[in-house]
Amino acid sequence: NAQLDTSVKKFGTASLELDGASDYLEVTNKDLAPVGTQSFTIECFVYVNANKNYNGIYSAGTGIQMYVNSSGKLQCWLANSGGTFFVNGFQGTTVIPTSTWRHIALVRDFSAGTLTWFVEGLEKGQQTSITDSVVGLTTYSHTIGSYESGSYEFNGFIDEFRITNKARYTSNFTAPTKEFPNL
Repeated sequence: NAQLDTSVKKFGTASLELDGASDYLEVTNKDLAPVGTQSFTIECFVYVNANKNYNGIYSAGTGIQMYVNSSGKLQCWLANSGGTFFVNGFQGTTVIPTSTWRHIALVRDFSAGTLTWFVEGLEKGQQTSITDSVVGLTTYSHTIGSYESGSYEFNGFIDEFRITNKARYTSNFTAPTKEFPNL
């Protein structure tokens, strides 16, 4: 029963409300997932109701997984098409508070060999030396608000979710102050 909520939103008229109980959006077009060796940025605003064991933000099958963990920190995994992880539980350095909107971004800059967490435009963790690693395209669904199987459901709200097939942010930046343009 994922739905739009008009009372809790960052911008515009509504946000995606997820109650942590079998709510998520399934994206069936696998071409939207950043795979291979390309750079990418996955970003959104999150509003966490309660910390729990993995609030799933985004999953591109096994290839990319993004969560807020039980400690309130961002965490991710990247795997190749065989399901072997080359980034295994990379955790950000700051806690995402509950009941507050936060802009988050996971940025892979392939040419620099980095994977970086940004929170409110500030670097909050970076891994290096991942230049030869290929993010795998899996046969699984891509989901917003859970792991691809529907487990690890997000408990809160997500607004302005965007995937860009380039490293949009490579150093600290000013977090967006208005909704993303519809292109």
